[in-house]
Amino acid sequence: MNKNILNAFIVGSFAMGLASCSENSWNDHYLDGFEGGANYEKPVEGTYTITADNYSAISSLMQNQAVSDEEIAAAKAIKSNLYFDKHGIYNAQVALPAFFATATFPYYYSPVGSTVDVTYQEADAVPAELSALKGAKAYTVSAADYAKVWGSETAFIRSFAPDATAAANLPSLLADAFADAEDGTFAVVTYNNATQNPMFGLPAEVPASADLYEAQEFKAGKYLLFADGIVANIIDPALADGKYSYFNTTEVSVSGNSISGFSLENNIFVFTETGTPGIYYMGDDLGHYYYGAEKYNNFYISSVKGETDDYKWTVTKNEDGKWSITNVLAQKCVEYSANYSTWGEYNDARGVKPILYVTNEEASTPTEIPLYTPTSTTENAVYCFNGGKWAVAAGVVALNPADYTAMGFSNNSLSDPEIYLPIYLRGKLPYAQEGAEEFVVYNGNKADLFVFDGSDWTLNNNGLETVVGRFERKSDGWKFVKYIGKAIFNEFNEAEIMRDRSYLFVVGDICAQPIEKGKNYGYLYTSPVSANDGQIIEKSDANAFTFASAYEDEEAGTTTAAPEGQFLLRDSNGRYMYMSGTFNSANVSNKPTIADGQIASQYLWRAKSNGDGTWSVENVGNDKGMAYSANYSSFGFYDNPEANGVAAALYMLAD
Repeated sequence: MNKNILNAFIVGSFAMGLASCSENSWNDHYLDGFEGGANYEKPVEGTYTITADNYSAISSLMQNQAVSDEEIAAAKAIKSNLYFDKHGIYNAQVALPAFFATATFPYYYSPVGSTVDVTYQEADAVPAELSALKGAKAYTVSAADYAKVWGSETAFIRSFAPDATAAANLPSLLADAFADAEDGTFAVVTYNNATQNPMFGLPAEVPASADLYEAQEFKAGKYLLFADGIVANIIDPALADGKYSYFNTTEVSVSGNSISGFSLENNIFVFTETGTPGIYYMGDDLGHYYYGAEKYNNFYISSVKGETDDYKWTVTKNEDGKWSITNVLAQKCVEYSANYSTWGEYNDARGVKPILYVTNEEASTPTEIPLYTPTSTTENAVYCFNGGKWAVAAGVVALNPADYTAMGFSNNSLSDPEIYLPIYLRGKLPYAQEGAEEFVVYNGNKADLFVFDGSDWTLNNNGLETVVGRFERKSDGWKFVKYIGKAIFNEFNEAEIMRDRSYLFVVGDICAQPIEKGKNYGYLYTSPVSANDGQIIEKSDANAFTFASAYEDEEAGTTTAAPEGQFLLRDSNGRYMYMSGTFNSANVSNKPTIADGQIASQYLWRAKSNGDGTWSVENVGNDKGMAYSANYSSFGFYDNPEANGVAAALYMLAD
């Protein structure tokens, strides 16, 4: 038990015995120096995040309650999954109160009325593949792998090609990399691929070579900075003083402790003494000096040797044989970043520190090297291990760098997947049949499941997500109150609409979206939703429409009310919808038209129940009613809405 809690409990018990004293008099007279502990009579508000150890403890608690084999399996799953099944036997609303009743929970002693916002993982019938893909192994084909594929340490390219395909070689590379893989394991593989073959042969001239610098202590001199099959290039000497650049790279060949294929002009870095032991200048053989900056990760060039700390570097050898070349001012190390294929200076381990080589003056024996290296592109693929072998995962596609670029994203990072991935799948799988399912891997090992309904791909994860649930201490224990940080919409079944509340317009598994930002008219396109037991949970109220009873003009300081039973239809972007002329599409404006203290009728709306769970939403100005048209996959406004589409059900945003 927590010592403070125990002390407070003992003190509280002691105080209760002092019936003749005032509420706090015992503190002043009996416990000298006591400044008060937690008040266990006053409700508290707190937060808590469920940990891996908590899931394990909760699993044990539920196993103690379980009777049937199904219940035991459900209880054990909490520990192995590290999440709660929303529709399972032991969902969060059942399992967490049992945990809250143990002394492990920090709010164990909290009195009735206390609330705690608890963060935990919750799944809604998540497909097994999604959980497996979330734990997929990441593998990037290395220079050593390509050398193995091409059968030479010098005559190879860092890419697959028609003569050495990814399909033929990746299974064996993965088998070597993940020798202990179990059936059902996924791996997201990143590799280079060329559509043409390279040409190999002897170089026209004997290449320069360099040997590994194996000394433990660094000395001023000329060095090559090597990492992962490449060496750093000096900055273009044509750049003017004060200009900046990253160090570009040159691919080299590795043989034992020697490298070749570099240029004595482009790849040699010169370190000179500053006069302070262990502190050096770093530059090139052309009389330039390189300095760093605290704010940026690139290097600056100067033909003048500066005396400030940004020009100075320390060089020390690490236990793994690599060297830390650290800028004295910025305290950043020179590292090679595979993500950017350049060298920069970083204050974290995002890159690889260099191994140092010194040039070998003796002539080396010529070896076969690439004479022609075709252009390659970086690609991703998802492999699965089953039956003792690795193979391309069926029903799974992975975004390639070119796909991110085509969608307008950089750094292989996609946002709004529910918008972009259906478009991607339509192009990727143009002949998909209704009912087809495809898992899409993106942003590393993020995965989503999409289902094809014959015309559109729809996100259908039944999602595993991090949620925040509010629990309240009642007289009979802890009870779930509501989700926090979510927009929860409940099916609206009242006889009359409620004004100044927000609603979703829902037909089946879609809801209406506001007219796109930047446009002032259009149809209402759709977004997928999932209703469960009369409730829809969204990440936000972005697709909600408010039935506003009045327009408030903040600048003028006036409020103009809509007539009783009518309302303004305001979208989540703060724009007001209205109808114009005979068009079946709607218009939006930042404020309604008001004349003589009255809101123009084209901005006013009314709604009435159809008695079947749907609602007629009509414009007062032209009597056109809202309906979803399957032919156009959008909501429009029609003189005869019943003949043109389907009326929407209303889901109201909960308080």
